[in-house]
Amino acid sequence: ADKDFSLIGLLKDEDKKEEIKTLLDKIISKLPERHQIVIRGRFYKGKTLREMGKELKITFERVRQIETEAIKKLYYPARCSGLYEMV
Repeated sequence: ADKDFSLIGLLKDEDKKEEIKTLLDKIISKLPERHQIVIRGRFYKGKTLREMGKELKITFERVRQIETEAIKKLYYPARCSGLYEMV
């Protein structure tokens, strides 16, 4: 019941979890606020599109669009930071 199924929780290497989380937080913090909320809700807390939609009072389709935009915006900074080599 207490199992962590978030993106960070699924990482195998316990030693790198905190380092990766810190790096991700730094990169995510550069996104617009709504993008940050969606990314953290979906990948840190494991919420569904519908749950995020209800929380933000928007449709699940709009949440999906925001998530897609955010992921595109995260790609280059994550790549440049060396995050891909850590995971």
